[in-house]
Amino acid sequence: MVRGRRIIDVSVALTEGMPIYEGNPPFSVSWAMSKRRGDQVNLTELREGVHTGTHVDAPYHFIEEGKKIDALPLTDFFVSAHVIECRGKTVGERVLSGKRIRKGEGVLFKTRNSAMYDMPFTRDFVYLEGGVAERLVELGVSVVGLDYLSVEAFGSHDAPVHNTLLSHNIPIIEGLCFKGVKAGRYTLAAFPLRLAGREAAPARAVLFSPPLRDFS
Repeated sequence: MVRGRRIIDVSVALTEGMPIYEGNPPFSVSWAMSKRRGDQVNLTELREGVHTGTHVDAPYHFIEEGKKIDALPLTDFFVSAHVIECRGKTVGERVLSGKRIRKGEGVLFKTRNSAMYDMPFTRDFVYLEGGVAERLVELGVSVVGLDYLSVEAFGSHDAPVHNTLLSHNIPIIEGLCFKGVKAGRYTLAAFPLRLAGREAAPARAVLFSPPLRDFS
């Protein structure tokens, strides 16, 4: 609790057996040193691709001249944000109907995907349609998030969502989890690791409820 507010963790746990996007590097965690084995300290070795679990895609992920993850302003990741619940098989432009989204806010989509982190990776996840990405650009949002390992349909070759958002310098947070989170307005904090010169980085994402009102 902070000043009477809840801090809601919307990141996924990094653990053996977690779903990894098909074709990405595997995840592993092990003890490089262990007091039980006689070492002075416990020390963990972690191996993963940077698109494992909750992570942020920077423009450089798809745009050769795009900004890299360490060049993105931190203000993109500490914003007022809408969690919008979507019950369909895709997230289309229609889900924004009636939502009052102000320029500079973040938009986060909650779907049935949030219940799928306890099972192996599936290609049949809810993804964003190209039209909703175009509309989000028009609205001037600061960041877009989805509760699975890609905002794109599995196997998409033209990647319309990534290309539309990232070409307009709108970072994408993938691998969020909204179990138990109600639709509505929150304050989002989701800072990516300062991984120099790369296209993405892991992040710890949290929501503040009710939203903070004393930040810029």
